[in-house]
Amino acid sequence: MLKKESLKNYQYKFDASVPIHPKEIYGTLPKHTKKKFSVMYEHTYEGFENIFIFKSFNEKWGALKFENGQYHIISENIYDSTGFYAQYGLIEAVIYHDNTYSGKKSHLLFDTEGRLVKRLENFDYIRFDFFGNILTSKKGLYGFLDINLEEKSHCKYNGLRGIGKNLFVATENNNSRHLIINEKEEIIFECKFPISIYDEVYNNKIIIEENDKYYSLDLLSKEKMILPYDRIYKIRGYEINSRIAPRYITIKDYIDNEEKYEYYLLHSNAFLMIEGKYGVITGDGEVCIPNIYDKIDFLSEKYFKVALGKFSFEINEETDDILVSGGKWGIADIENNIIVPVQYTDIVYGHHENQYFAYENGIMEGRNDDHNGEYMWSVKDGKRIELTNL
Repeated sequence: MLKKESLKNYQYKFDASVPIHPKEIYGTLPKHTKKKFSVMYEHTYEGFENIFIFKSFNEKWGALKFENGQYHIISENIYDSTGFYAQYGLIEAVIYHDNTYSGKKSHLLFDTEGRLVKRLENFDYIRFDFFGNILTSKKGLYGFLDINLEEKSHCKYNGLRGIGKNLFVATENNNSRHLIINEKEEIIFECKFPISIYDEVYNNKIIIEENDKYYSLDLLSKEKMILPYDRIYKIRGYEINSRIAPRYITIKDYIDNEEKYEYYLLHSNAFLMIEGKYGVITGDGEVCIPNIYDKIDFLSEKYFKVALGKFSFEINEETDDILVSGGKWGIADIENNIIVPVQYTDIVYGHHENQYFAYENGIMEGRNDDHNGEYMWSVKDGKRIELTNL
């Protein structure tokens, strides 16, 4: 039986050790259970295999829990959408009052016992971020909830995003003024547009970009320390994860060769068009990997693919395929220990095999992929070697 009583003084408990996006697992409910609850579609989550989000044949959504050898409803299949936020231990069920996503909504938050802990009215959406903040939106403006799921900041900012637990970047005056604020909405730092504030606070510091210069901003002292890089890139493929330090790729002696390749109408590609000396820093500006490599590519939380040597690019004018020679690849860890010698034509991750491979000899080949505006890289005439020490 679904428990309807509200919890007094409920405080959500954020668990940063839980994966940000637990892997979804589909189609595991027994047939008799699916029939009993009229389940048309369902999925559970790795590490939370007793919680099931499902869509029923009435086109509505709900949630089940497996407990004491049986399945029971913890969110009835009467809602227009339902989601499970594992880090918070909350199930969100949403009602569209005029049957459209853009209209008025009610958001109901249940715990994993099926108890209603909060009903929130007329927000456009509620977003649970990676740091344990709960952001709200109403009529194009943004605010946030506190740990009691009460509206701590009314929706009044033009933009709002978390950069740490109870730390936010807010924009006002149609994005002309940027603020770093805390949960009390006290202003820690204020600046005018244009400026870029990076994704995550680390050791009470955050990286900012202003007038093509980069700084480490100390949120306690308010001091800015200039960082000696021509470019600092947010790592593509890196997910904010509070269990590890945020990391960024840095470049010194930066050269952009995009004009050199304009004739070929190639996709913009950093490997092809940008030269310089690459390194890696953490979110407080401290050096992890010094700027000694000719290329760096992110592989995982532990490893970076690093290259030495000047790369040469030969372009097939008929196909726009690219042949690459010159540089060699290896793997370094976050402390710049060489894990795989820098001697290979390329290093790749095989998703099907769940294994890293290196290629000896041969030549890198990039094929134009018009579907996603990227290049598909392979090695022509190379010998593939399994890397078993990763």
